[in-house]
Amino acid sequence: MENRNYNERIEELFRRHQSVQSAGFSSQAYKPGLDAIRMLDSRLGNPSSRLTVIHVAGTNGKGTVSSLLAALLASRGLRVGLYTSPHMLDFRERIKIVGPAANPPFRLSLPETAVTPNHTSAVAPDLSPDDIGLPVSEMIPREAVMQFLDIIDALPEQSYSFFEITTAMAFLWFAQNDTDCVVMECGLGGRLDSTNIVNPVLSIITSIGLDHCAILGGSRKEIAAEKAGIFKPGVPALVSGRDDETAPEFARIAAEKGSELFFADELVRTLPDLPYDAWSRLNAPTVIAALELLAQGDKGPASLVAAAGELTDLFAAACSSLDSAAGSAPGEAGSTAAAMENSTVNIESQLAYLQRVWGSFSAITGLRGRWECRRRGSSLYIFDIGHNPPALKENFERLGRLSGGGRVPVSIVYGVMADKDVAGIAHLLPLWADYLLVAPDTPRAMPSASLLSLLSSLRPDLRLCDAGTVSAAIGRLSGAVFAAGAASAAAGTEPSAAGPATSATDSTFAASSCNEFEPDRIIYIGGSTFVVAEALPLFNN
Repeated sequence: MENRNYNERIEELFRRHQSVQSAGFSSQAYKPGLDAIRMLDSRLGNPSSRLTVIHVAGTNGKGTVSSLLAALLASRGLRVGLYTSPHMLDFRERIKIVGPAANPPFRLSLPETAVTPNHTSAVAPDLSPDDIGLPVSEMIPREAVMQFLDIIDALPEQSYSFFEITTAMAFLWFAQNDTDCVVMECGLGGRLDSTNIVNPVLSIITSIGLDHCAILGGSRKEIAAEKAGIFKPGVPALVSGRDDETAPEFARIAAEKGSELFFADELVRTLPDLPYDAWSRLNAPTVIAALELLAQGDKGPASLVAAAGELTDLFAAACSSLDSAAGSAPGEAGSTAAAMENSTVNIESQLAYLQRVWGSFSAITGLRGRWECRRRGSSLYIFDIGHNPPALKENFERLGRLSGGGRVPVSIVYGVMADKDVAGIAHLLPLWADYLLVAPDTPRAMPSASLLSLLSSLRPDLRLCDAGTVSAAIGRLSGAVFAAGAASAAAGTEPSAAGPATSATDSTFAASSCNEFEPDRIIYIGGSTFVVAEALPLFNN
């Protein structure tokens, strides 16, 4: 009964308050401006004002940066609220508390209100990973979600958007459940994003790419200006990298806001020895620079400053050549390491633990769909939600290295939204793969037949097939035989209709383990968050 009630309430939430992810940029789903979220926050007792927030915006890498920061700060004993979007399997993935394993008190209430929640019993949190030596992630309980929706129903104003409701839920949950700090990821923008009513201790912008151009602008400069809308007076602003197109815009807005501007690629030039995957390596300078700024700051609580300082010292100690660490005078980093060695802290043990946390950050925080690997029989399945040109370029290069440039057969299950620039992506698609084109179950999806026609005209050298749905594509893969050339595919040649493989060897393992498995075939599933979200449940039985 509990699960059914929860599922019913979530379905109702999506039906009554459409999301940008499902409905696109309709007036119901996308409401520019902050007046509504400010009103909702006020009616809830202004929980946003009681949070210590690290605010993260950007086009690529913001999920990785947010999750890494949450995992690392939690490794120092902090309880870290983590707000991200979208979710893959469960709405509650958006709102989590990361920290030492502990069942927090179940609290969610509206100050000075007569609303009586219908759901009051606590449930055990969702904890992962099983290794209790690492921090764990606790999704907001089902009861708390339903209780909050009861509160929303009781309020006089019912025109809030899906994202406004979700953001306000996160504010209230984090404020009432003992978080030391919150890492809050923006939605699609920055300036007009519902999260932008917070007054953070640090504003972070990851790399900028061309996405959501109809809303944010048609150039990286325009998009940078929208993202920089999260800069606040007196709050340090950190940008992942300096480039000629976006840096002047960041500098202009930072000066207007009275925010000191930093670039991560200038602050951090030497990376410590950590178990990187492709995305954590790309975003490592931003994460390390963020911790350095937090350690130097005077806006956050003492516990946050101390935790960031400890991590900064550990990163310095982990560098292969401490004296060459970026931003350090000769001998400065070495003296830090010497001081640490003379302390009671076991540096080797601390570094080993730091490496475990870094290598397990996806599992710790429940981050889904970032080079997520599954083994089914002799095949390796890789799920990745990267859909912008920089993300796809990185992913396909990585896939090429893993497959030996196609020496191991590669199949790519690929679908896109109708508003995406397929022409701008087509040139990135590798020749050495076979493509099963799909349309996820959302009104925003480009029909698979349309995607086939478009890609056939843009890239007649590719081996393409209209597979229809995501589940149909995966169902065919175990015995798939592909015709060579797009012309044959366009003429109606399809893979063989073998059913999905089932095996006792089905398993999930870390991305870093992909290279340790020698598959007969590699299947990459991506192009859109929706494709990954439909595919993952097929592997959870």
